[in-house]
Amino acid sequence: PRSTLFPYTTLFRSMLEIQMRVDPANLVWKQRLSETLTYVASTLLRTGQPAEARVQAKRGVALAKEIADRPDSNQAQNYNYAWLAVTVEPEDLQEPAKALPYAKKAVELSHGQDPFALHVLSQAQAGMGDYTAAIQSEEKALSLMPPLQPGQAPPAVQATVQQFLADYRKKLKEPDKH
Repeated sequence: PRSTLFPYTTLFRSMLEIQMRVDPANLVWKQRLSETLTYVASTLLRTGQPAEARVQAKRGVALAKEIADRPDSNQAQNYNYAWLAVTVEPEDLQEPAKALPYAKKAVELSHGQDPFALHVLSQAQAGMGDYTAAIQSEEKALSLMPPLQPGQAPPAVQATVQQFLADYRKKLKEPDKH
């Protein structure tokens, strides 16, 4: 069965591809297309089309890497490639080792002040089995988020970082996991 969102993601992808043909130097459109292709891949995977999902996921990650590899790439472009490289579906396409230098550059370009970049760095570090470094990155990310009031539920992003941090701490305690 196809997702009800599938026609919309396909239309959006087509619109971005047209825009890229009209203005091939526009990196914003190219970056949006890279993200959209990975969203389409996730949708394809969930609708029983793994072969096409792989094609779209690889294309999306490759576009993001092409942008991040530019000598003048910025923080957002490095973050985007690192994020896609550690979260892309199907999971066997995830490449934390390739993502790591881009995640580090995204953190560096933000002067260590972007909790999202730190979170992606932690995912790359954990993907490489370095749970100690991943914990440090997540702790730094959390320290940059607004403190919670007593009884206040954390925002979704903060809850995600907290969950990853708990998972990394658990894995660090497991034998042969660090």
